[in-house]
Amino acid sequence: MLKRIGSESERARLAETLKRVDGVVTYQPVKLRDGAVSDYYVDVKKVMGDPLIRRDTAKIIVRHIGAGATFVAASGYGGVPLATEISTLARLPLSMVRDREKGHGKGGLVDGFAPTHKDSGIIVDDVLTTGGSIAHTREVLIKNGASVSDCFVVVNRGDPPLGFDVSYILKVEDI
Repeated sequence: MLKRIGSESERARLAETLKRVDGVVTYQPVKLRDGAVSDYYVDVKKVMGDPLIRRDTAKIIVRHIGAGATFVAASGYGGVPLATEISTLARLPLSMVRDREKGHGKGGLVDGFAPTHKDSGIIVDDVLTTGGSIAHTREVLIKNGASVSDCFVVVNRGDPPLGFDVSYILKVEDI
């Protein structure tokens, strides 16, 4: 199930901010993570470098973290800046889940905090399209024994059948 979070004024403010940044939404064919081609692209990473935008966005999500959460997990590269901010604000350890096994060093899929069966976390990503990135992150965490209490994204650009809940701030139509 997809659930919208944030107040109307917070969503309007964030949408206006994203609209002002050139290139957040581009209308040209792009290949998506799952191999499909879309006629537009949503690049929330363009604004996650701004500390004020990142902090304001993180605050919206932090208010919706359940009391039992013990860690924050970043889904792929797009989730890392926002998950880091959320981890700091919520004072929860940060796990960064890779798309694929690291081929150097100690290898592995999880960097930072390594959750176990004692942990329940949230997953953070920038954009939801097919749900592949969040589903992969969730699968990795569950294989490590952790549970996942919720998933959060900034922009929902699709309504994929996931089998788990995802909370979002904006729909692509908002920007």
